[in-house]
Amino acid sequence: MRVFLIALIITFNMTSIQAFNNPECFLITQFYNSDTIEKQVDISQVVITGQYETKKINEVVQNVKVIDRKIIDEKNLTNLRDLLVNEAGMRINQDNALGTSVSMQGVSGQNVKILIDGSPVIGRLNGYIDISQISLSDIEKVEIVDGPLSVEYGTDALAGTINLISRTSNKNLRSFNSYYESIGRYNLSVFISEKVKNGSLSISSGRNYFDGWNKNEPLSILPTQTLADSSRNKSWKPKEQLFLKIQQNYNLNNMKIVNRFNTFYENIIDRGYPRMPYQESAFDQNYITKRKIYTSNLIWNDNSNLSLKSHNTYSIYERNKTKKYIDLTTLESLLTENTSDHDTTSFKLIKSTNEIFYKICPEIDIRLGYDFVFEMTSGKRILSNKKSQSEYALFLTTEVKLKNLIIRPAIRAAHNSSYDAPLVPSINTKITLGDYSIRNSISKGFRSPSLKEQYLEFVDINHNIIGNTELKSEESLNCQFSINRTFEASDNKFNVKVSSYFNKINDLITLANIDDFYTYVNIGKFQSIGLSSTLKTNYENIDVEFNYSLDGRNSFLSPNNLENSYSFSHNFFTSIQYYYQNNSINLLFNRIGKYQSYYLNSDNSLSTNTVKSYSILDVNFSKNIVENKIKVILSLKNMLNIDNVEFNGQSSGVHQSSINSISVGYGRSFAITCKVDL
Repeated sequence: MRVFLIALIITFNMTSIQAFNNPECFLITQFYNSDTIEKQVDISQVVITGQYETKKINEVVQNVKVIDRKIIDEKNLTNLRDLLVNEAGMRINQDNALGTSVSMQGVSGQNVKILIDGSPVIGRLNGYIDISQISLSDIEKVEIVDGPLSVEYGTDALAGTINLISRTSNKNLRSFNSYYESIGRYNLSVFISEKVKNGSLSISSGRNYFDGWNKNEPLSILPTQTLADSSRNKSWKPKEQLFLKIQQNYNLNNMKIVNRFNTFYENIIDRGYPRMPYQESAFDQNYITKRKIYTSNLIWNDNSNLSLKSHNTYSIYERNKTKKYIDLTTLESLLTENTSDHDTTSFKLIKSTNEIFYKICPEIDIRLGYDFVFEMTSGKRILSNKKSQSEYALFLTTEVKLKNLIIRPAIRAAHNSSYDAPLVPSINTKITLGDYSIRNSISKGFRSPSLKEQYLEFVDINHNIIGNTELKSEESLNCQFSINRTFEASDNKFNVKVSSYFNKINDLITLANIDDFYTYVNIGKFQSIGLSSTLKTNYENIDVEFNYSLDGRNSFLSPNNLENSYSFSHNFFTSIQYYYQNNSINLLFNRIGKYQSYYLNSDNSLSTNTVKSYSILDVNFSKNIVENKIKVILSLKNMLNIDNVEFNGQSSGVHQSSINSISVGYGRSFAITCKVDL
């Protein structure tokens, strides 16, 4: 902590001295305007996440990856899961009822912040956000930031931040999109943008339908209903999703106002096997998710050096679980009488972020912000059926540019009504040395105990889980280093990047068995280290990317069960893109190495889980027709036909080794998309 505070004091004093001695700061070399480090990157790409003002990607001190609309279309991506499954350094965790989550830098998905236009996506189940619920049909680009952004975004932004930026248009546009995949996915969406006085109005809406999938199922062009035989049970559960987004942009003199309304509905159906002995009935479970997000953004700029920004969000999340008895002879259904079979959990979030941005001179700026967060959860498994908490936070950031150096220190202080919020400092630097760009960061991050972890009261014949109101926040220390070089050789452009990271998390929240019941306790520690190397090159019409990453994880789940060595996982990713005329061919290959994790058994013995390695291979063909107004994308997905991966569990103590499998893919399929822009 002392190191952070000293760095902050030095930097702010440098800022004051520089401004005092040279109020206009015109004599400092504006090196950043001639930065040549990432020439092969489209410098027209700008970054929003973690920035007050949009910045060119080569001017940002954080490691940021931008995936734009062009890439989303060419890879035939429909939701956030589809996008991240073939991203280097990402690991996808699949639960066919709870959904899909993502891990970054060896850290689980509960420490990855998911944002839509800067608004947090709420509704974590078992710590995870189901990223398969997040459609890309109206998304302009996705920004992925490695490492903590807790100063800017508060809790959960510990391992990384994923921000989805909505599509906007300043002209009249009509876009229609249809998607079919041979495993039983049928998607339809529409995007309409209309110019209005002083702004624009856009509407996007759609329906995603999945028929469910079992291994070795025959190809079906049209949806089929299997309601009364053994094939009714699917390893990948049937689901239907409906979504709507309305966005209004309004510009008036120095002010810009953006209002958004998002709503989402999903129904997952888990059909049970016909019951023995006569197979005349079955039990089905429904999981219904409802999301609503209201946001209002206001940006004011006095056309000089002062700007104000206000970002306000109201989010509602509801998850409803029901169990029904189905008569397979009549298909009539009745809710089961056991009350534990039914549950509704809801979350509400009110968040207001207000910031002042002042550019002292072109080389120095200061950003001061205030956060207010109120969250509430309710449900019969919550103590007293309803609990809430509030938080107030101040954060301060400055950025100083000196010749070939950018320094960006920041700090956040908060008060929470339920727990002691930690002081969160960070410092990022970027050094330019000729053709080399070097980025360093030291950041603290945190994950606050969720309302569920504090107030869960789940007691029945099969469960005995009690929350803990004395929990402390998980606190992390993250260190990152990267070096990047761009050069040309024999008409080829090359970009080489080597990066490393170290994460240390204290007070890890772990579910443990104490006196014959389970509760959440701060007994765990976690460390992760990693190294990655990326080579990008392009020659004429061919773009190639190779990435290798090595991630190590070390868990200390209890004082009596310490693991003193790292478990390493390898990952290799390659992408080859060939452009011809207005068309393209894209090949993606991802090799995901074996992955090991640890957990505590009911007797507090330690178990080791190992997911074996597997590979994913996709090929996409994109063709533009009718003056580029119609685009057709044909995809061959999961060509190696990976569905389930062997899962080894090796338990200590009285537990015996076991072998099982987990779902990682649908198996081999083909997909076709037709996109029309008018």
